[in-house]
Parts: sequence; structure tokens; C-alpha cells
Amino acid sequence: NGAQLTELNPHVNGQWLPVVSPANPAEWYWPGDGFVSGNMLYIFQQRMALTDGGPNGFNFGQTGVDVSLFSLPGLQLQGVQPFNDDPEIDWGTAVMEDGPFLYIYGTESVPYNKFAHVSRTALNAPFQQMQYWDGTNWTNDPQSTARVRSGLSQSFSLFKHGGKYYLLSQENILGPDIFIWDAVSPVGPFVNKRKLYVTPQPAGTWTYNALAHPHTITAQGDLLLCYSINAMDFWRILDNAD
Repeated sequence: NGAQLTELNPHVNGQWLPVVSPANPAEWYWPGDGFVSGNMLYIFQQRMALTDGGPNGFNFGQTGVDVSLFSLPGLQLQGVQPFNDDPEIDWGTAVMEDGPFLYIYGTESVPYNKFAHVSRTALNAPFQQMQYWDGTNWTNDPQSTARVRSGLSQSFSLFKHGGKYYLLSQENILGPDIFIWDAVSPVGPFVNKRKLYVTPQPAGTWTYNALAHPHTITAQGDLLLCYSINAMDFWRILDNAD
């Protein structure tokens, strides 16, 4: 509310607890995108767990995706429902409302590359019926989804503006460049790639997962972006999280 922030996390016995946690205590959530339908806020939650593989600090992987439900306007947690147990595609990385549909985008990760996939559901009845884009048609088979764009970061943004659909992403493999593509439909093809910005990377840091805030687009067409900054020295982060 303006400059006044209200902490939503419960405070129990002197400790801050997560707003929402998976049923399995060995897992944790990474939140994805969200949307409003009726008097409910839905947030996609990537369910994560430690793995034996990967370099130090990256030994984790997805076990599935859930959706947390919050009542509005009070933002009270009403429950968590499973979306799927697919470890390959992080559904809910980005969502976009367009007409009667909510388009749900997912990230597929492979070594040295990431791909976007697309599904959709009715905005006024979320998840009651899901459809998946197979590259040509919409189907009911979640295993049939096609890759619609490569070279993305784990998180990216989709939005509609001026009759076009835009995909914005930082380059993959934690690079500093932020790119944008456009399309004539929510499923692409996403073309006309151009570089918007190169993020500063002070020594010992890297940037990643740029996102767009399309609700802030000005009359002149200015778009607000955000991105994450991390340090290669773990103890430096503990010393100063800023």
C-alpha cells in the first residue's frame, strides 16, 4: 500500500515461515507466474528437490508443478492443487490472458538450451480442461507439446501490446543480454529477435531471468524490466544480500 509493506509470511516462535510449502518436507517451492480468476489468485509453484548431479550450488531439480490458491482481497491461502508431476517442463513460467483463454507457458531445460512450450485453459474455469499446442493444433495430450522458441532463460515473459504478442527473455546460460521477439499469435512463431539491453555485471557477479512488467507500458511505449543479480562467492551473498 504505497510505501507500506505488509509481511504475509507467518511468524512462529521467532522464525519466519514460508507462505506455502510442499507436502513433502524434502521439497521446496520456486514461485512462477500468477493470474486472477473470480475472487481467487492462482500462483504456479515449481516443486524442487536436491539431486545427486550437477555442479556445487546447482544440484537441484524439478519434481513437478503445483498451484497455490489465495482468496482476494485478503490474500489468505486457501489451498494447493497439483498441476502435474512432469519433471521436464516447468509449466507456469509465464502466463498471458487473451480473450477467454489463459495461456500457460512452460520451460523445458536441456544441456546448454531452454525451450518454451504452450498450453491453455478457460480463464473463467481454470484447469477444468487443458489444451496443449503440438506445433499445429491444440490437443488434450500433455505429452504432445511442441517447442515454440529456443535460446531462452529459465524465466521469461509473454505479453500482448498493440495487436502483437511479445516474448521477452534474457539469453540462456546466464548471459547478460536481454532479447525480445514478436508474433501474431500466442503460440508464435516468435520472430524478429532484437537485443533490448545488456545488463551490467560487476566483477564476481552474474545476471539472469529478466522479466517484463507490461502493466507499466507508457503512452510512449516504455517498458519496465527487472532482472536478478547473483554473486559467484557464496559468502559474499551472506555478508550483504543487496
